[in-house]
Amino acid sequence: MKTTPQEIINAITVSKMGFYKLSETLEILQKLGSATAIIEHRNNIKDVLPDASDKLVETLKNADRFLIQAEQEFIWTQQWRRGALLGR
Repeated sequence: MKTTPQEIINAITVSKMGFYKLSETLEILQKLGSATAIIEHRNNIKDVLPDASDKLVETLKNADRFLIQAEQEFIWTQQWRRGALLGR
């Protein structure tokens, strides 16, 4: 399975939120299947993860600022990578 650019951006977003320890983040990823699923359900996480903590619900409500940062990082990385490949 090929990882899409959006999944990469969403994975960066989830890692930036820092709402859990690594093991807890992994557990949520395994339950929902992807970082994209977490981001897609950030406003209704209890619908897909009924045992979600209040801390997780609150953190996901503020995910947009992390999503913007992740998108910017992804774009920068892609531009740097192209420049490196072209010898710039």
